[in-house]
Amino acid sequence: MDQWALRKVGFKPRIDPDSAWNIEDGSEKNVIVAVIDSGLDMSHPDAPQYIWRNPGEIPDNGKDDDRNGYIDDIYGWNFFDENNDLTDKKGHGTVVTGIIAAKRNNGMGIAGINPGARIMVLKVAGEKGISRSLNIYRALRYAANKGAKIINISLGESGVSALEQLGVNYADYKGALIVVAAGNQADNISKYGPPALRRVLPVAALNIEGTRSI
Repeated sequence: MDQWALRKVGFKPRIDPDSAWNIEDGSEKNVIVAVIDSGLDMSHPDAPQYIWRNPGEIPDNGKDDDRNGYIDDIYGWNFFDENNDLTDKKGHGTVVTGIIAAKRNNGMGIAGINPGARIMVLKVAGEKGISRSLNIYRALRYAANKGAKIINISLGESGVSALEQLGVNYADYKGALIVVAAGNQADNISKYGPPALRRVLPVAALNIEGTRSI
């Protein structure tokens, strides 16, 4: 697959001394990235090589060891179903996570932009891709409290949520960068959440010619 977008942001062949691959090649774990989306297919052959693990939780003992209100939240939490099943029934979260941190040099799929990232899986949407502001708010607080330095939200809807803004404010206060998709609506983002929220970094897409893709 031709990942021209990676070259556009500096990930050139490693023989180029200025290639970003010479700075970060995924050989070691680095920053915790929380992905607030529809979950993750952890059995996917090109899934991230590093999944965040909750250091305060003992697996499968049915107890809330770290006393954060979530039982056996080993790799994150499913706010949609209120359990620790992070299965992605929509597929969207798996795609987004792959763009961030898919394995590189494994002969399949794509290479993530940071294959060394430790992915914290926070599921807020089901198979229809519909979420609630309350669950996004809760996921933002969870991510911030568990040390995520990057939080990705590639979900959106018309209107701006005051509750989501509170969650963003909290995560920002805790030192996280909240990256959000500008959306596919080709409209003024001031009418569309979460890119209209304060203290977020909205990201839009360009095509190979460098012009707006929508």
